[in-house]
Amino acid sequence: MTLLFSLVVSLLVILVMAAVLFLLMSANHNSRSAKLRHQADSLTLSYRPYASLSRQVREAQFQIIEIGQFRHFRHLLEGHFHPDDTTIKNPLCSVNLLDYSLVYEAGTANQTLLMLSCPLDNHLNGRFRIQPDNWLNADVFSEPITHNLVQLQHGQLHEEIRSLQIFSETPGTLASKLNHSVRQWLLAHPHLHIEWSHGILLLYRPNHLLAAEDLPAALASGYQLAEQLQQ
Repeated sequence: MTLLFSLVVSLLVILVMAAVLFLLMSANHNSRSAKLRHQADSLTLSYRPYASLSRQVREAQFQIIEIGQFRHFRHLLEGHFHPDDTTIKNPLCSVNLLDYSLVYEAGTANQTLLMLSCPLDNHLNGRFRIQPDNWLNADVFSEPITHNLVQLQHGQLHEEIRSLQIFSETPGTLASKLNHSVRQWLLAHPHLHIEWSHGILLLYRPNHLLAAEDLPAALASGYQLAEQLQQ
């Protein structure tokens, strides 16, 4: 009887712990969902708790998407953003914000991806990537990405941004776009990974989810970079 009693008690403890963990996880997800939904309403964006990658995003072949294992994700905010900054020349542009999970060699990473429409001439402006480090380059679970990206050398970069790793299909064209305004923006956001492809500008900080209250500032900052690149 003593052994049976101990087993029953142990089972009850496990069930209680599992129930508490489930409730905590549910509360956390519901809290983030509610905050993001409220922020989406404030920004006049639509919100979906679950969604899948669009064909346009898949065709852009961003590094994190190509390496990632998932085509579905949580917390999509989409629509057109209207920044309060009156100095922005093109205040209406499409935007996608989403939480994307990635399993890679070092473990699991969850990050908020910000995608902005940023039309550049595809022939003159090949895809490019700007990053402070190579956190995904050594991924062992995925096949190598075969884009014709060439790393810009120190002689092609202003000394202010030589600590960054910058790759492009058209290094000369990209180097000419990295003017003072763009360099200052990059220096003000040293942790971001940035990619451009097929008219989409992607920005994210690895393993970092944006809080709902930080979305307006992130969107405005992203639009600022998109505008500078289009000049």
